[in-house]
Amino acid sequence: MKKFLSVVHYGDYIRNLPQGIKQNPVMMSSFGYLSPTPSDSLVTSSVSTSFDFSLFVSSPLRLNDTFTGAEILPPDTQASAKHKVSVDRLTQAHYGYILAFYRLVYTDQTFSSALIPEDIDDLSTMVLPDISFFSEIEILGQTYRSKASRTTRGCYIEVACNSAVPGKEPEMRIGEVQYYFSHQLQMKKTVIPNGRVFVPNAFDEHLFAFVRWYNAPLHPFQGFECLGAAYYHNSFRPADSDCILPVSRIFTCVAMKRGYPDNHVVFLPLPRKTIGL
Repeated sequence: MKKFLSVVHYGDYIRNLPQGIKQNPVMMSSFGYLSPTPSDSLVTSSVSTSFDFSLFVSSPLRLNDTFTGAEILPPDTQASAKHKVSVDRLTQAHYGYILAFYRLVYTDQTFSSALIPEDIDDLSTMVLPDISFFSEIEILGQTYRSKASRTTRGCYIEVACNSAVPGKEPEMRIGEVQYYFSHQLQMKKTVIPNGRVFVPNAFDEHLFAFVRWYNAPLHPFQGFECLGAAYYHNSFRPADSDCILPVSRIFTCVAMKRGYPDNHVVFLPLPRKTIGL
């Protein structure tokens, strides 16, 4: 009960903090570490029981939906996201990407940077740079690794994306996962009609992969298409908010084969697992 009341009244704690603390990103970061989180077993169990298998399996191909990273995930994914986790802080560049990502997907919200104290106000959601970092994750019986893993086998993924060219068919994009991380937000306070300020009680935990996307080939090579393989240049696109990928958008793992002319690589599709619940 004590833990439950702490979570419920978290917004009251924030509201009553002195301005000197609220405007100091270092102090707010420390407060974020020490504050209650929704890791209580009651919260975890309620999330797990509401998982929709059919909805999740279809997620990677629902290109017209907006994915925030707070989607309900399989029980094995939720469990693996709490295994061998270390608390870390995003680099300034990566922090800028996640801030931009939130502003893109939550169009009805306003966000302020914890690194710019003058941007913080009572009606904005402050985005802290602190994350829970982990190198691999389980999704429906499939282990997805990252560049931070001991082995990079399983760190290459395929994701369905709308084409940047209007009118062009959707495409499958290949990327290398650098790491996985979870990030917590507490949505901004809102003013309700009677003039009172409503403070949301619940945290939203967001789960992401940080992905670097491969560049298109310098010259087309049609010979692999009949095999379902993809031909890419062995270099990455410039990093931006597209690197922040909700894990529910991952379609499957792919295998890389090097050694092609002009620093090109071939990615071979691997079977998509949908077991392990």
